[in-house]
Amino acid sequence: MNRLIRILRALGCEGLANFGIGSPRQLPPILAVLRFQIASLNPWGHGYAKKQGRIKTRKALAANCRRTLGVVINPGQVLLLEGSKPSIRYILQALALVGKVVLPMPFYPGHLDGVIGAGCEPCYLTMISVGHFIKNLEAALAGGFRPVAVVLSFDNPRWLRRSKEDYVHLVELARQYKFVLISDEAYRDLAYDGKVWSVMQVPGWERLAVCIQTASKPFCMAGWKLGAIIARSELLPKLLVFKGRDSEGGSPAAQKAYRIALWCDWYPRNVAQMYSRRAKYAVERLRAAGVSEIDLPVGGMFVYFRLNGIDSATFAAALQELGFEVSPGERFGEPDCIRWCLNQGNWVTRLATLAVTQVFLTCRVEKAAGPRANA
Repeated sequence: MNRLIRILRALGCEGLANFGIGSPRQLPPILAVLRFQIASLNPWGHGYAKKQGRIKTRKALAANCRRTLGVVINPGQVLLLEGSKPSIRYILQALALVGKVVLPMPFYPGHLDGVIGAGCEPCYLTMISVGHFIKNLEAALAGGFRPVAVVLSFDNPRWLRRSKEDYVHLVELARQYKFVLISDEAYRDLAYDGKVWSVMQVPGWERLAVCIQTASKPFCMAGWKLGAIIARSELLPKLLVFKGRDSEGGSPAAQKAYRIALWCDWYPRNVAQMYSRRAKYAVERLRAAGVSEIDLPVGGMFVYFRLNGIDSATFAAALQELGFEVSPGERFGEPDCIRWCLNQGNWVTRLATLAVTQVFLTCRVEKAAGPRANA
């Protein structure tokens, strides 16, 4: 394996595979790719779209929500983005929210950046499950804690099972304690069992919540930089002010392709099944490699597991020396965990887990030798 790594690095590659970044490695819906190519041939089609996004694409997103979630969305409630990462900051700034914002622990680094960028104070609540997070939130609110917003991130770094009742409960808490729910649903459609739930299915959600979506994960279009904010219509002009400071209207060709992808309802289901198969194989191999605290995910494109007394940064650095990248848990607020992306096939996963076995063996030998060396 080391010889193969040296050959790849000599050819300019950093290593065999990157399991750390959530970057899909599949072809997007072929009709969307063809639509992009056709749009790229238009010499007048390489400027910027309207700042809110192309109306036909916004209509397609609204229609997709109606078909997949059974909810009616007005295209005037949709704002298309050049990537969804800045959306937390846009929402907090547009609502003029200043104060404490709740992030689930483990948290997504992009959410933390958005909260800090908006001048708010991040607060953390542990989240073993969605029900556990809701109980922690209820207890904090009953004890006098008053956040201005709560970020719901049930899919990254790990995908947690949830139900419509969970969202109903959260919306009721938002109404009672007067805070805003920001629901990041980038991976919503990647449930392995096909049961998809959203905060938008709760009646009256617009008054209390904002929903974030992306084309990156369900349609494997990460490099296309396409996201969306769905909110009440009155909020859109304020969001446009802050969005307009960072970017123009985005690529018309990419938005035309996204419009076609949004009609391919079958595609996210197929992607979810692929990740399901990869998750089973990866968990089986990682358990054989010595990872004991690992559970089979029920959706999404990540496996999140706890290390046995090894610092995640040390583990990631050792694995990188063998040619494989992973995300250390310290980025998500848990320094003893690892986020493992399912963007690689079984052959590369098998090689990576062999490297994990070698890293565990090295760490255990060093740990055992430590006391004797000090003596």
